[in-house]
Amino acid sequence: MISITIQNHLAEKLRPMFAMLHRLEGVPMLMSFPKQGGEGSSKVKSNDVNPKVSVKPPIIKQYPKDKVTLFSNEPIIDDNEDEEPDEAELKRRNARKAEIDEHSRVIREAEEKERVKKEAQATLNSKMLLFPKWALKCMQNQVVDMPSQCWLDPIASFDVQNSLDSQLELPITPNAFRFRAFIKVANVPFSDSTGDQLLFAFYLKHMKPQFKTWSARKIVAVKVTGPIETESFPNAKFKVLIGSACQACEFTLADLSCLSPDDWMVIFNVLLQEKEKYEPMFSHLQTLIKSYIQEVGLMDVEIATVLRQKPSVVPKEAPKDFQKLKPGKIYKEGWFVVYTARDRPGE
Repeated sequence: MISITIQNHLAEKLRPMFAMLHRLEGVPMLMSFPKQGGEGSSKVKSNDVNPKVSVKPPIIKQYPKDKVTLFSNEPIIDDNEDEEPDEAELKRRNARKAEIDEHSRVIREAEEKERVKKEAQATLNSKMLLFPKWALKCMQNQVVDMPSQCWLDPIASFDVQNSLDSQLELPITPNAFRFRAFIKVANVPFSDSTGDQLLFAFYLKHMKPQFKTWSARKIVAVKVTGPIETESFPNAKFKVLIGSACQACEFTLADLSCLSPDDWMVIFNVLLQEKEKYEPMFSHLQTLIKSYIQEVGLMDVEIATVLRQKPSVVPKEAPKDFQKLKPGKIYKEGWFVVYTARDRPGE
């Protein structure tokens, strides 16, 4: 009974399919199902159960054979182009163009200012790394207690072109902070720490940070604005123009120890033209330059000693007749130092 039910169920499900195949492929609708118990087969005709399935033919759309032109080959003519704009239209167009040009100019100027600002900040950051801020402990350590033996090396510029915007860097010696350039300590020996402490206190109080005063650009013009009274040493302010762009800068005598010695030479030669007018500053720079030259000579002797070479000159004490020497113009081409050597026997 169950098998007959299944057979009838399958016959009902498959009959529409065979009917469709009969119409399309010519498959006969006669189906046979095995009887239960192997009793042959029972034939079921399609007429017994006749579900009519209608298959509609597909609809095929037919398009006209003529070619349809989507775009015309005739040129598009704008009648408005032939019309000349009136005066009001011309003014409007010119005003719009001027507005666009002004807007572009403002953008370019803003971009240029931003670029210059970024370059200046990058330069300042680099100089801050090269020239850390001085403190009393650092100054005492580098000048007196443990002076550096490598101060003669350039640290900021290695350019040898010596142009207006990149001058030849003469290394700064930390001993410049103890040069006896002020008259008050002119006769105080280096072995006396009192003079050192007075100078250190003066510089730390009145000088600017070194990264703000040192520059690779040459000084092209100098103007002394007047003396500045302090509690310890006399001071003076300088207004200078530097580089090919003639940028204005200011510094005082307290900042000279942080400037390139090449700047000392330039200021010295300018003041030399009016020596009587600028006598105190002139003498100060003269002492700085001579003390620097002596430091370079002492470094030559130290280098010869390290290299186990016998120096051909004998270092002497610092000359005490700086004020009696006749000043002369200092030339930056062909640097040299003259020493008086001891005569050797047999020469």
